Amino acid sequence: MVYSTKSGEEDHRVWHKLQRIKNMMRGQPMNWRDHITVDPEICHGRACITGTRVLVTTVLDNLAAGLDSEEIMRSYPSISRESIQAAVCYAAELASEQDISLSN
Repeated sequence: MVYSTKSGEEDHRVWHKLQRIKNMMRGQPMNWRDHITVDPEICHGRACITGTRVLVTTVLDNLAAGLDSEEIMRSYPSISRESIQAAVCYAAELASEQDISLSN
């Protein structure tokens, strides 16, 4: 099930931004599972940056709003550039409409 409060045009803009970020990371292997945790005891089981309570959706929303990695890291000092990249990789994999496993 997909939930969206954005218009189609905004969804398209966000998708293109995620694709640009993904293209910037091309050639840099990233295992998002090293940076993303889903634990029913933390944030009601929503995907978070490992070791924090920063939701992946928070990172993605900030990117979609036009913030760059440096601005996000200033707002959330407990996360790294790699964890921001991992959030994008996680979203890209989810957007590919494939079933993915959160376990290693």
